[in-house]
Amino acid sequence: MPIRVEWRDDGHQLRPEDPVTILRFEVSDLNQVMKSAVAASPSYVPLLEACGLTPRDRLLPLSCFAVTQTWTPSRLARTTHYKHYRQVAARVLLDAGYLLIPTSVFDDNAPDARNEVHYELIVISGHNLRLGEFAGTRPDRAAARRRLAPAFRAVLELLGEPLALPAVEP
Repeated sequence: MPIRVEWRDDGHQLRPEDPVTILRFEVSDLNQVMKSAVAASPSYVPLLEACGLTPRDRLLPLSCFAVTQTWTPSRLARTTHYKHYRQVAARVLLDAGYLLIPTSVFDDNAPDARNEVHYELIVISGHNLRLGEFAGTRPDRAAARRRLAPAFRAVLELLGEPLALPAVEP
């Protein structure tokens, strides 16, 4: 069964005065980041209305987490292979116009243990993203990557420089 994503009403919720930091695990290959976001996009169709979008729209998300006293970077990384992460105050992303939506992720109907602090950072959304180009010819895919790369670079810049993960907590 594929990955399923649902809107999350429980767990950590962002409030205007919330000083929380958002963490994104580092994937150094920008093309892979874009390819993963495009592949994940269909999973978010059920959430479009809750995000204030129309059924024609599509969105390109980046999976992120709120860092809390309980959910530290090393604890968030416990079940991953990541060695680096980026982080920024949620307010920086929100003030720059990005949408952070609280989500729960299920893999084969099993919930991710970190769902209570899971968010999707919406890099770009709209009805004319032309995501089908990613399934096209090699030149089509290259053109699609060139077209979307500036949006992904901009959000990664806001997320800051990659940081090395401390020892992973047991």
